[in-house]
Amino acid sequence: MFLYTSGSTGKPKGVVLSHHSHLWVVHTRLGGQDFSRHRYLIAAPLYHMNALALAKLACAAHATIVLLPQFTTTAYIEAIERFRCTWLTSVPPMIAMMLKEKALLAKTDLSSVEFLRMGSAPVSPLLMAGIREIFPTILVTNAYGTTEAGPVVFGPHPKGVPQPELSLGYPHSEVQMRLVDGTNRHADEGVLEMKCPALMLGYHNRPDLKPPFTDDGFYVTGDVFRRDEHGFY
Repeated sequence: MFLYTSGSTGKPKGVVLSHHSHLWVVHTRLGGQDFSRHRYLIAAPLYHMNALALAKLACAAHATIVLLPQFTTTAYIEAIERFRCTWLTSVPPMIAMMLKEKALLAKTDLSSVEFLRMGSAPVSPLLMAGIREIFPTILVTNAYGTTEAGPVVFGPHPKGVPQPELSLGYPHSEVQMRLVDGTNRHADEGVLEMKCPALMLGYHNRPDLKPPFTDDGFYVTGDVFRRDEHGFY
């Protein structure tokens, strides 16, 4: 599978992902759970990891996908009620736009929603507060992932420690990671480097690009993280 990414600012690069890498992503996210009852509302592009990975998960789970041809706030909100969607996936600006439709939200039955997963952009305290006002009981996931290394990076704390609301989570048990600050590979703040079975094979037809891997096989994300005293990132 080739997914094109520009890292938000650069020239698009074709990320080459193996069949095995995304079978691993699907099986790891399923984790033996039964998601077949869920109805996933997907309105982000399927050529982007955010929507595509969740669509694969839903297919593997024998769940239902409600797929919109494009995102509009009205269609998105109305689809929640019409199809009784239980799981929303989005980028934060989509949800921010949706929250502005106060009149439509007020008259729409949103009680079916149990999960909201956001990723691919920062989540602000203001946005989280707006979500809590509209969806007071749902589980909100502030997710992190990359095209080059997939969506499985963080998860809940293994000892059940409550996650700070704006945190991305605790390192997933199947993923190796470290924060690097200069020569210090064990920093509490630095560039995230990670290793897992979902890592890309390389960039398609781009011999001009230095592969973003360390000598010991870690993917250098280029993203700066901070780790708190409980291990949350």
